[in-house]
Amino acid sequence: GMPLEAISLLQELRDEGYISETGGAWVGNMTPDISDVLGTSLEDAVQDRLKRLAKTDRETLGHAAVQGIVFLARVLSATTGRPGAQVKTSLDRVREKTGAFDLLKRGVFKFIQPAIADACLRLLPDEERIGAHGKLAELLERSGAHPEMIARHLVAAQQHEMAVPQFVAAARQYFDSGLLLEASDHLDEAEAAQQEASLTADTTDVLLLKCEIGLGQGDWVKCRGIVPHLLESELLGPRERAAVLHIYANALIGVAEFDAAEDKLRPAIALY
Repeated sequence: GMPLEAISLLQELRDEGYISETGGAWVGNMTPDISDVLGTSLEDAVQDRLKRLAKTDRETLGHAAVQGIVFLARVLSATTGRPGAQVKTSLDRVREKTGAFDLLKRGVFKFIQPAIADACLRLLPDEERIGAHGKLAELLERSGAHPEMIARHLVAAQQHEMAVPQFVAAARQYFDSGLLLEASDHLDEAEAAQQEASLTADTTDVLLLKCEIGLGQGDWVKCRGIVPHLLESELLGPRERAAVLHIYANALIGVAEFDAAEDKLRPAIALY
């Protein structure tokens, strides 16, 4: 239905090496993400085509895209409040009309490209999209989903303060698995959410985890700089305070301040 855009896209795909002509046939190499080469005109054309769908089907696509590239019909039913049979009918109809997503297995679908998912997400008004992310975050939390997934939907729902502990929980899980860089990245995201929520002070959990990550990375100076602030917290119990003093002592040993380290170890031992 869009021959000029299709020709332009084919030429660009060929020039970028995504496809080549072999023996009179086009051979695709779609390992890279081709969303980078989708021109604005084609994205607009896709958006226009989606907007011509019935209101119910537009809502189906929009709420599906809230979940991400891969989405589940049963979750879509829960977030929209529509019966499963009605959701299935709408998905079947939309898939036949647009080909926007593929069926991976029963009840599980995947958008054919991230750009298509983005176009579908834009079908929802801002307020409805934000509310859908918040509802999905609640659903994921009740089902025991990974805190990182919950945090990202809370951020999209502009519930930054609630996202902070979820990012910290995700960082803790990565740290406990020995993935220090990933843990550090998620703490950075926790701090970004904290700033969005206008929270000025780090929580005790964040400071403690920063110390542990610094210790794991051998960043003794970082640990030594954080621990005094952590010790000021009134939320630390005796065992937590002993653990912090132990971390402090290790940090001091790392920078060859042995006498100071001994001074920290004595009260730590007394608290254990």
